[in-house]
Amino acid sequence: MALGYQQVMPKVTTQLEGDKDKIIKAVIVGTGIPFLLYIIWNAIVLGNTMAGPVLNPIGTDPVSLLQNDGHPLLG
Repeated sequence: MALGYQQVMPKVTTQLEGDKDKIIKAVIVGTGIPFLLYIIWNAIVLGNTMAGPVLNPIGTDPVSLLQNDGHPLLG
């Protein structure tokens, strides 16, 4: 991760012409979007988004549902 940071930050700094506010915004947005996608993915996989009794009865594994009952490509 440190090597990626050392390669990316000089490029970002050069492209944004050293403007501190733009650099901070780019770093926060650039790390925030993947972080939000990761959180959403975890919520879906762990079944936290399917809290209703119809969608997720107690003891149901959402991953096994995708593998067994989902679309054939998902299995």
